[in-house]
Amino acid sequence: MSASNATLASLRSQVQANPRLQAGLVVIALILAWWLHGAATAWSTAQSARHADAVAQLDRMEALVGETAWAARADEAAALRDGLVAEIEPATTLGLAQAHAQASAMRWAKAAGPGDRLRLQVQAAADTAIPGVQAIPLFLSGEVSPREALGLLREIESQRHLVVVEDFRYSPGPRGALNLRVRAFYRIGSETEGAP
Repeated sequence: MSASNATLASLRSQVQANPRLQAGLVVIALILAWWLHGAATAWSTAQSARHADAVAQLDRMEALVGETAWAARADEAAALRDGLVAEIEPATTLGLAQAHAQASAMRWAKAAGPGDRLRLQVQAAADTAIPGVQAIPLFLSGEVSPREALGLLREIESQRHLVVVEDFRYSPGPRGALNLRVRAFYRIGSETEGAP
């Protein structure tokens, strides 16, 4: 008889001779069976949840496949983007774009009336979500009448290229204080024909 068979026979005789050891082994076997049942149940529940999620996702996708509105929406979004990009002033370099923005702001101020009473600050250009497009922030401040402030806003809004008024603050009075933040957009690069 080998050593392993002798050890196994010794264990078997000890278990048969000790009822408490038999009860302990039964309890261990029951705990192990209960744990295996819980693990199998948890795995089955997780698989059922994954299956339900996959079926719901498939149902959503099948519902979307039948819709033709998505293609129309994509075409509308592309047309809107193309129209917006067409309104963006082209410039061959960022420096020329900043110079053009500064000259435009001075022209707006002179056309509206206040001219030399406004201080102009051109801030650093910022990237946009559209590749190759830069936003140039301009800050105008000074003392102007209400009529001149309104004229300045009209002048900015009448521009053919994309200019956005981000902040307009005016303290009323005969010579009210104006603080105006504007962002001018420019397409920068070699593909811009007729650019400043």
